[in-house]
Amino acid sequence: MATAKGPYFDLLMGTIDTFNRCKSSGLLSESISAFSKRLGYEYAAHIAGPSANSIFKQRLLLSTWPRGWVDQYSQPGWNKRDRVAHALRVKKNAFLWSSVEINKDDIYANRVMVTAARDFGMRCGICVPIHGHGGYQSGFSFSGYEADQSADALGLMQLVGVYAVNKFASFGGQIKIAGALSSRERDVMTWIALGKTAWDIGEILNIAEDTVNKIAKTAMAKLDAHTRAQAAVEAFRRGEINP
Repeated sequence: MATAKGPYFDLLMGTIDTFNRCKSSGLLSESISAFSKRLGYEYAAHIAGPSANSIFKQRLLLSTWPRGWVDQYSQPGWNKRDRVAHALRVKKNAFLWSSVEINKDDIYANRVMVTAARDFGMRCGICVPIHGHGGYQSGFSFSGYEADQSADALGLMQLVGVYAVNKFASFGGQIKIAGALSSRERDVMTWIALGKTAWDIGEILNIAEDTVNKIAKTAMAKLDAHTRAQAAVEAFRRGEINP
């Protein structure tokens, strides 16, 4: 880590102070994203450890990944073929993506990295494994096109990742699932953003008005919004919808 007089120490102290003032997991998720962007990491994800028959999207505890990348990466086999994801589960300390050796003959593993960089601007990254008494628990993955990959940044990311998990635990384990609207929830929120009523949306999507209201309520909870208008704005801000 940098010295107490250095900018990394100041950023660490400021980030911890911000985390401590967060009153909800949603605000904490936003603070984590804001922190990572300070170092050039545009995207952040907190991924739970794998379990029997687990679906990858269900393991995304927090995500500001582009929606297209979430869909792509969730395809069968992609996570299992990703050597960085494997390293996240077995390494003990934070590491750079570039430190993970990928055999040039491993077509699938290389395809994961090329697609992330070429199509989604995720060219470099840092991973932070989180371990508990039972071993690997979860991990953070920070990524961007041009980002700080210094030893100081690596140490800073590790400290912040561990502190963030502890802070999430203070909310009773209710971790914000950002960027995880279902396709139907995105449909409903898109039409809400365009000013349609629940009855209108039901007619457009050929579903009951009561179903529309239930879907909207679920989407509002995921978006940490108190009104439908607020939810529509938040969904647009996160890139969930493009009305």
